[in-house]
Amino acid sequence: VLEGLPASHSTPELNVACAEGEPHAVVQALVDSARFETPARISTIDGLRVDWPDGFGLIRASNTTPVLVLRFEGHTSESLQRIQDDMLAALRRIKPDALVGASAH
Repeated sequence: VLEGLPASHSTPELNVACAEGEPHAVVQALVDSARFETPARISTIDGLRVDWPDGFGLIRASNTTPVLVLRFEGHTSESLQRIQDDMLAALRRIKPDALVGASAH
């Protein structure tokens, strides 16, 4: 049964360190400037989530530490890379000094 489920490729939780109070401002700027071509669907319930038919990207502010939390998933390794590249390009337009690192936990 499990073998019948679709495979996916994903990143672990990734973090971008920010100054105290900066994460929510960065996410708001991302939400305000987000432009992704159809068939992408944008959700802003908890940060910026962009869904494509072959995966998703999420950038949100942590509520406990001054970091941005990033997650990317694609149905293939190629779609994962494209989604991650698109989302990181959007982030770097707002925060050019963003350094992506593994989560601390």
